Amino acid sequence: MAFRRILGELNSEVFIANADGSDAKNLTNNPSFDGWPSWSPDGSEIAFASNRRANYQIFVMKPDGSDVRLVANTEGRATAPIWSRDGKSIYFPNCRKVDLGTDCQIFVAPAPH
Repeated sequence: MAFRRILGELNSEVFIANADGSDAKNLTNNPSFDGWPSWSPDGSEIAFASNRRANYQIFVMKPDGSDVRLVANTEGRATAPIWSRDGKSIYFPNCRKVDLGTDCQIFVAPAPH
């Protein structure tokens, strides 16, 4: 399973562990706020959101934490990625401040191959 663990006030990391919670491993190990992990349908990649480039954006990585790639260079706050059933797209909400409120929309990015 993949999950997010908050480590202090300004840091959150993506971990994987066995189904019983044992053998937890920190995949992102980055001083930024990483979270919202989502497995690809075939289990070959994990999508997640991070503010490592200032705004929250969507990234993917291998299940061992390697090969981190930006897939959605968005303005605003992109979080909670969800893979399409065929693994070809990643859907996510992106919210940005507009005037005195917030505008949130669902975006889609092509999944890397």
